[in-house]
Amino acid sequence: MLIFLTFFIGVARALTLDETVARAAEVSPAAVIAELEWRQARLDAAEKWSGMTITPEITVQRSWVANTVVDDGDLQATVGLLDAPAWFGALDASAEARAARWGATATALDAQYAAARLYFEIVAANAAVDDAQRTAQEAQRTLAAARARATAGLDDELMAQTAEVHALETTAELARAEADRRNARARLSRALEQDIGEISAAVLPAIPGDTSASPWISAYQARVESVRFEELGAWSALLPSAEIKADAKLGASDWRVTLQGRWTIDGIGPFLRARRAALEKQALEVARDGLQRDLDLGIATAVEDARVSTLVAEAARARVALAEKALGVGEARLSVGLIDTLDLLQLQRDVRKARADLVAAGLAEAVAVLEARRVAGAMW
Repeated sequence: MLIFLTFFIGVARALTLDETVARAAEVSPAAVIAELEWRQARLDAAEKWSGMTITPEITVQRSWVANTVVDDGDLQATVGLLDAPAWFGALDASAEARAARWGATATALDAQYAAARLYFEIVAANAAVDDAQRTAQEAQRTLAAARARATAGLDDELMAQTAEVHALETTAELARAEADRRNARARLSRALEQDIGEISAAVLPAIPGDTSASPWISAYQARVESVRFEELGAWSALLPSAEIKADAKLGASDWRVTLQGRWTIDGIGPFLRARRAALEKQALEVARDGLQRDLDLGIATAVEDARVSTLVAEAARARVALAEKALGVGEARLSVGLIDTLDLLQLQRDVRKARADLVAAGLAEAVAVLEARRVAGAMW
């Protein structure tokens, strides 16, 4: 597991990464709409299948003929015995429902990973603010020392002014870091549709190895199956159909059962519909295979980005340790006059850059890992 260090504040209740992604799936407009579309597709499929069951029909009527009242009632039940287009239509609707289900899963997953990225942006922003505060404090100490040395005649006024500029730069960087954190928190708050407090430490999960679980691929595959059933249904229109019908008079003991067969050829319509479905299936297969290659490439590049970012973070972490150690030595040397203020300011700039590089590398690593898991369809 890769651990991304966060900005720690002692609070009783902090938002966790798991809570973030769970909330994102619940409130994302795209995910909610996709869920509703799946439910609609399930109802459509259920309606198709229900149309193939027994169809009862009851007719009750009263007639007035001269001075006579005549009551009449019929009970009729019909069952299709041979209706291939209806069967393939129901299978088509079921495949469309499966495609909608996978589409809803994929949409929710995308919303979760988008929220997770915003979460780690806040993690990085917290670390950046922490570093900027330390850098600003160091700059203020250096400024105080530079002014004291200038007053004592050990340094000229130019060095004191340079230290003032450096202190202003660090103050501006701190303001920028705090603004970035506020903006990151606002983006996550909008995504979750709620105000957020502090956030907890986060642990990045492992990078997946393939895209076999991607719901987008499953959705495409279900759509391919749907069009295949549509093609078969078009060809099946050339077959004869049959149904059995039972009739009975209400209140009478006589009844009748009728077996009816029918064979209708709709010109070249079935051939045209089958050809159109075959072309659509071919297009969907090409799109599915292209998406699979894109997802495979996405994992490969994300894994490589994560690997490099990890190495960069390790180097930056070592550079931060070395730069901070050098800064401590520089402050001690300045106090005894072995170096001047400009040398110390350069050491502080080295520390600033090393800290910024470490935060950037940590965020890049988190983004790469999350992207690899997203394209692989890894569930939370």
